[in-house]
Amino acid sequence: MDQLQDRTPPDGEIKAPPRMNPLAIAGFATGFVCGPVGLVLSIIAYKQIARDIEGQRGWGFAKAGIGIGIGLGLIHIFYTIAFIASQT
Repeated sequence: MDQLQDRTPPDGEIKAPPRMNPLAIAGFATGFVCGPVGLVLSIIAYKQIARDIEGQRGWGFAKAGIGIGIGLGLIHIFYTIAFIASQT
């Protein structure tokens, strides 16, 4: 019984764990299909997580989505330039 009392906060209020930011997950998943869209969603999620006082989860998903979005965006640009150059 003493161990249970040690785990409760001093005010007796039990708080729910922070929720996952849905845009972070959407940006991460969308980044694999369409890099620029995933990049935009991940940047929005990153700003929301940084601004939230109570703390949201998903910081890693947002950062990974930004990286994937930039990487695949650059690959798309490279292939577009290569395609245009090969047509001339």
